[in-house]
Amino acid sequence: MKNISKAGLGAVGVILLTLFQGTVAQADVQPQAADVVGVGSDTVQFGMDFLADGDVGGDPGFNATNQTRRALNFDATGDACGGVTTNATVVLRANSKPVVRPNGSGSGITALLADTGATEQINYVRSSRLPSTTEQQAATNNGWGGLHVYQFATDGLQMMVSNTVTSDAPNSLPVSVLVGIYQGSITTWGAVPGYSGPAPLATIHPFIPQAGSGTRNFFLADLQAANGGTAIVLGTNVQQMQEHDPTPIKADPDAIGPMSTGRASVLNTGYCGPANQNVIKLLTAAGTYSTSRGLFILVRQRDVADHTGIGGIGFPWQVGGTKNWVETLFSGPTSWVARSANAPLISAAGLVQSYSDMGLAHS
Repeated sequence: MKNISKAGLGAVGVILLTLFQGTVAQADVQPQAADVVGVGSDTVQFGMDFLADGDVGGDPGFNATNQTRRALNFDATGDACGGVTTNATVVLRANSKPVVRPNGSGSGITALLADTGATEQINYVRSSRLPSTTEQQAATNNGWGGLHVYQFATDGLQMMVSNTVTSDAPNSLPVSVLVGIYQGSITTWGAVPGYSGPAPLATIHPFIPQAGSGTRNFFLADLQAANGGTAIVLGTNVQQMQEHDPTPIKADPDAIGPMSTGRASVLNTGYCGPANQNVIKLLTAAGTYSTSRGLFILVRQRDVADHTGIGGIGFPWQVGGTKNWVETLFSGPTSWVARSANAPLISAAGLVQSYSDMGLAHS
């Protein structure tokens, strides 16, 4: 059993990981009134897990020395390694009922916007996309003044194929080709311009992340831009997957899907066990689809400078401190996520530290 400061990630950021025969067991803690609670993006969860609880290399996270006022980071699916857990639930606050776990950027934002009770359960959202103007307006309508955005890292997005069987895909899939594949006009490898691989007649199996995923929205926006600004209609052969889960790709020579470079890096280190190590690879040849994007933390604008504890978390947040929880964790160059000393925690998640206070940014 590992000390929670070394837990890395789990169904919640603060967790005890019991390792037995290569599997990971976890049990969610139930946050207390002074704890800060985050939900949302699968892409962002590893970075925030490590920032909260430390990485397996021994770099301590925030909670190592802050056990009574913690940053609790509930993962998107309830599976420590990002696998599918259908309708997984979570208790967001002690003495409250389980709710469906927000799975993805959009789901996290939706859950925050709906969290308007007298006792707020969610304090921040992990997101791999900016909030929309509609979401910003909804936050304003809630009396919060909008959603405040902090970028803390960047991540890459590329196409993954199997690495356990020989993939039939070419080494390069330009975004223009992906438009055809995902809208269903290119259904076999032989229809890909310039294809010279072993299986021209094989049917392509394209996968896309689940609804509510920021990665899905980002990827579709890139396809739309490459399609002359016209949104594509997904072909009937496009299948849905939990974002960044290698399961549907790893044993299928004809499967492809968008993949976080950070997540691929973590999986391929063996962090999630040998069953997930080096089972997929990313296409990196010249001309292939490859991009980068910001990763964000969203909070209620009202909470950024609040020193009254209006959201339910007392001020000052830390005993003997002078800052609220947003100032402590996210706001400004001395906040926990922005400190250069914590870059190794972000790097351990395969991400690049890149801090920016973006205010009321929107897409």
